[in-house]
Amino acid sequence: MASHDIVKEYDAARKTGENLLSQLDNGEPSTTSGRPVKSLYEVELNPLRAATAQNVNTTLAGCGISTSNMVYVEVRPSGQPHVDAAYSNWMDGRNGVLVCNENFKDRDENPDGQKLYPSEILWQSWAMAAIDQGSLASDLRAIVRLRIINKEAKRIIWYAGQTSSSTRKGPKNYREYTELDHGFHAILGTANGASTLRMLLDHKQDAGWRTVEKVIVLESEKAELTEKDSRSILILLTDRRTKADRTDDAGHSISYLRLPRVGD
Repeated sequence: MASHDIVKEYDAARKTGENLLSQLDNGEPSTTSGRPVKSLYEVELNPLRAATAQNVNTTLAGCGISTSNMVYVEVRPSGQPHVDAAYSNWMDGRNGVLVCNENFKDRDENPDGQKLYPSEILWQSWAMAAIDQGSLASDLRAIVRLRIINKEAKRIIWYAGQTSSSTRKGPKNYREYTELDHGFHAILGTANGASTLRMLLDHKQDAGWRTVEKVIVLESEKAELTEKDSRSILILLTDRRTKADRTDDAGHSISYLRLPRVGD
C-alpha cells in the first residue's frame, strides 16, 4: 500500500476511535435489537476447552488479572449443532476477562432479520458466562482481540508501532498505548477495536459505565514486523463507575457525530 494511503487509512481510524470513545464517555447508549441470543442461537459453555495463549495469560498476570477460571463459549444458529460455531470465545467471569477468538458473521447462517450484531452476541455470551460463574456483567475488566486477521486493522496496528508515541515499549514489538498516544485512538478505530467499543456503548450501564484505560499490543513471534503480520491486542478497561458524565465542564450537554457501525 502506498504511504499516503496508509496515512489516510490511519487518520480515518483515529477519528473513528476518538468519536466512539467520546460517545462511550459522555453520549447516550445506542439502541440494540434487544432480542435474547438464546432465542436465535445455541449457546454452549465448555470449561474443558479453557487454554488460552501464553502471552495473553502472561500480560494479564502483569496487570494483576488472573485467567484461572476460563470457559469456552460457542454460539451457532439454533437447530444446527454440527456446523462450525460462528462465534467462539474464552471467558472468565470471576476475573473479568473476555478473550475474543473467532467471531465470523459470514458463518452466521441465520436468515436476515434473525441475526444479532456480532458485538451483541459477544456481550450476551459474556453476561451469561459471568452470571454462570457467580459474577456480574459489569465485572468485565479486560478484553483481548486474539490474532487479528482483518487486513486494515493489521496495517493500522503496524503503522501505530512505527509512528505513535507509546506509554511503554517492550521486547518483540510489545507496545502500551493510552489516550495520550494517537495509536490508542487509531487501534480502537479499527474494525476490531470499534466492535469492542460498540459493545460497551450498547451496554453502558450494564458494563458499569466503564471506558478504555489502555491498549496493549502483545508480543509478536517475529523480531521485525510487516503490515501484513497478525497481532493480538489487550484492551484494559477503567474501574466501574456509578454513572456517566454527559456534560462538558460548563454543564452543557454534548452531542456527537453518529457513525455507521464499524466492525459489526
